[in-house]
Amino acid sequence: MGDLIRIKRVTVLLAFLALLSGLLRAQGEPGSRSAADVQRDLGSRPKEVLDFFDPQPGWRIIDLFAGDGYYSELLHQRVGPRGRIYLHNSQATQPNPRLLRQRLQPTSQGPSRLPRVEVLVQDVDQIALPHGELDMVLIARVYHDAYFRGPGWSVGPDALLTAAHRLLKPGGVLAVIDHLAPPGSGTAYVQAKHRIDEEFALADITRRGFRWEASSHVLKDFDDDLEAPVFDPRIRGQTKRFVMRFIKE
Repeated sequence: MGDLIRIKRVTVLLAFLALLSGLLRAQGEPGSRSAADVQRDLGSRPKEVLDFFDPQPGWRIIDLFAGDGYYSELLHQRVGPRGRIYLHNSQATQPNPRLLRQRLQPTSQGPSRLPRVEVLVQDVDQIALPHGELDMVLIARVYHDAYFRGPGWSVGPDALLTAAHRLLKPGGVLAVIDHLAPPGSGTAYVQAKHRIDEEFALADITRRGFRWEASSHVLKDFDDDLEAPVFDPRIRGQTKRFVMRFIKE
């Protein structure tokens, strides 16, 4: 009887571990992803978002102003062994070095747990990659900052979107995620609340050499009245966001 109970306990444990592993794989990297990233997944829904953007094996992608590389790690899993991810930041926006080291830490199998991720620290108009060769440019929660003005930050919409257009191959994907502002507000919510109007963004981006292809509502069902700053603890990580896919013309 004791052996039977132990067998049942082991079976239940293995089933639980298999379920947990499957859930983590569904969000992106297998179970090696950090607890902080898995927690962030609850508000960012990366599987659904990246399914919408549809990066393919072998693609070369730049994650512009990527911070510590949350999306870069997820994209690393998607592009497979023949792909390449460029984790970009400028001198003014470099992330906490400790967090970046943790994401790229060496493993027993090689120099980095994300061997297909290359870190670039360059101003956006000086990115040293060949023109017209990337399959996707990701701008996640950064587009609104092109209209933000503050000490040490001077990247405007012309520089940001010109760089994206220059790097993409014809037909390449521009993937944009950003915090929603009330309809019709344009850029009025950028400075104080780090939000931007979706219709303004759509018109602004499409007049700069990109064709809108589709939008997703996957990040629009949070309890967010669009009035609080995005760093307000009550809604941080749970803001309503627009998710749009454009094609370089």
